[in-house]
Amino acid sequence: MKTDFTDWRVLAVDDEPDNLNLIADVLEFNHATVCAAQNGEQGLSMVGEFRPTVILLDLAMPGVDGWEMHRRLRQRPDINHVPIIALTALAMPDDAERVMSAGFDGYITKPFRFADLFEQLEAIVGSYHAKHQDKDQS
Repeated sequence: MKTDFTDWRVLAVDDEPDNLNLIADVLEFNHATVCAAQNGEQGLSMVGEFRPTVILLDLAMPGVDGWEMHRRLRQRPDINHVPIIALTALAMPDDAERVMSAGFDGYITKPFRFADLFEQLEAIVGSYHAKHQDKDQS
């Protein structure tokens, strides 16, 4: 069964306008609501009002990078229930381990194929919710 993206509120943060526009266009075409931020500071300022259900976060950005934005978001009780997924060009095996060790909920490499993007998003978000549902029931 395919995920219905209609209820998804995605905060996408990437300093490359082409990447950001492409991600936003594809997710919106699939009925997700998308808020696009061009840097970490902008993303941090949008997160409270937008109230995302998923955050896609580029790691390598000037100023507040994805690592720092992730750290700051995880300190906020209002965001603890939101999966944060690294969307990055860092594609070496130890990069994935470093991302997951830092507490990200998923890792998707760029460039990506759109079919793969949706499958990965479904798998990561589904796994995140299953894991947290188990914690909530214990």
